Amino acid sequence: MSRPPLDRPLIPRADRHTVNFEVDIEGPTTHAFRTPVRNVSASGMLLKEAAGLQVGDVVSARLPRLGVITCRVVRLRAGEAGVKFDRNIAVADLLAA
Repeated sequence: MSRPPLDRPLIPRADRHTVNFEVDIEGPTTHAFRTPVRNVSASGMLLKEAAGLQVGDVVSARLPRLGVITCRVVRLRAGEAGVKFDRNIAVADLLAA
């Protein structure tokens, strides 16, 4: 069984890094909350708790060592939220001890 062609070019998936930290999330359409992060890549992260977020919400996340970055919620699944950063981050800087 073949799949129909995509309407957009395939973008390679960024390397994911499993992490053990929490971030503060806030935005104009959600209350401020803190959540653990499951994994992070240069282009986004997976939040363990969606806490009322909706796909399309724009929020700010305070990342360790990097400060505040703007994100857009791109997916929700099983109570978790995938967010895309408004710009790529240097993952090595984030993970530095």
